[in-house]
Amino acid sequence: MSKRHDPALRDLDECGCGEGTAAATPVCVDNPPGLSRIDYRVGTYSRFVASMQARMAGKAHPALAALRTRAHDDPTIALLHACAAVDDVLTFYQERIAHEAYLRTATERLSLVQQARLLGYKPKPGVAANVHLAFTVETTPGSPESAPVPASTRVQSIPGPNELPQTFETSKA
Repeated sequence: MSKRHDPALRDLDECGCGEGTAAATPVCVDNPPGLSRIDYRVGTYSRFVASMQARMAGKAHPALAALRTRAHDDPTIALLHACAAVDDVLTFYQERIAHEAYLRTATERLSLVQQARLLGYKPKPGVAANVHLAFTVETTPGSPESAPVPASTRVQSIPGPNELPQTFETSKA
């Protein structure tokens, strides 16, 4: 509704809507060196809502001066809340991506591998532990002197005090 068509709004040129409010975003981000977690978000949902409402009330956007309501069921305010939700999600994921760009804050192995490749280092893929096993065959009269050991034969170590046994599996016959 514009002021031209509604006589009740004629005297609301300087209604004071939004006075004393200021934009709460973008937040100044300062990260000193050595942190295990960095702050990279320029705002949160509530800050984005407050900033957009403050800008609506400001004199910098005269076309928005007719939007005087702040009721949550107003379509304009609902749109502001939807935009704030999108901004909040985007800044959350932007911060997650920023964490992966630094060695100290990266949580994904792939991020560390990609950073190492920038220096020309190519990590080798992880492998399981391996060990050389020797099998002793007890001799009894009439038994063969050798016995085949098939692949995937499970072998267990003899643990020492306060240790757990280690299980190995043969890979070759």
